[in-house]
Amino acid sequence: MLPTWLRFVKGILDTTSLDLNVSREMVQNSPVIRKISKSVTKRVLSELKKKLKKDEAGYDTFWEQFGKVLKEGLYEDYEYRDKIAEITRAFSLKHQKLISLDTYLDEMADKQDKFYYLTADTLKQASSSPHLEGFKSKGIDVLLMTDPIDAFWMSQMGTFNDKSFVSISRDKYDLSELSGGQTEDHTQDADSNVISELIKDCLGDLVEDVKPTSSLVESPVRLIAGEGGLDFNLERIMKAQNPEFEGSKKILEVNCNHELIKRMLDLSSDMQKAVSRVMFEQARILDGEMPSDPQQFPKDLIFISSGL
Repeated sequence: MLPTWLRFVKGILDTTSLDLNVSREMVQNSPVIRKISKSVTKRVLSELKKKLKKDEAGYDTFWEQFGKVLKEGLYEDYEYRDKIAEITRAFSLKHQKLISLDTYLDEMADKQDKFYYLTADTLKQASSSPHLEGFKSKGIDVLLMTDPIDAFWMSQMGTFNDKSFVSISRDKYDLSELSGGQTEDHTQDADSNVISELIKDCLGDLVEDVKPTSSLVESPVRLIAGEGGLDFNLERIMKAQNPEFEGSKKILEVNCNHELIKRMLDLSSDMQKAVSRVMFEQARILDGEMPSDPQQFPKDLIFISSGL
């Protein structure tokens, strides 16, 4: 009677619309059964929405237990996707608690027309990510998602109330026109391009490309997915399903306002390579990955500490 994403609902259905003797084939093909199923499903969603409006704290307790199951419907059930989205909860960077998509929508910054989100293995990892720095500087909220299914349903859903979902570690976006604090944009400076090319030469095949960015404030670099690629979190999920899955190379974005980046041109060739590799490995670690070369990483750290 109910879809799999409502499998936690138990009860008895009393109806005179069915004969006493029913076969499995009749249950599967009966238009009466389908009509009852839709009616009951809508009623359950309606009651959950009432619960959310009446007792938000109580609903959050329910969501912690059954939210993962409900989110299966966001991924696989097009018919009820919008209704489920209305009762979906997500952790807000700004509020540091679960909020609804409607709440995020109501608090969007001027000219903001997208839901920004970041997926990670844990809330702690997501909260310390350098991907958040540009949003924090402008006071723009980001939804922190830690369930494996989050990356799938957000990309599958596409939009909610005509606003699209953007992964801040995978998709392209521009914060320059949004309200809030200002970040210096040096992405077109000649020195920025020179430094980016220098780091790219130092890293070689470790990255797809190196580009200057204005999306970082405190961190020197971050790694984002390349064109059509997947971020580290989604790659880990894919590898769990298929051990032979190989991730793609990432783009290293460089904060050319950072003091360490500014010093790159004054360093020796060996020091430039060591610093570039350490920044790359640290960006991997912040995204929940191990260093790509666990033996070289500590050697580079020792070399840098003795030379800087």
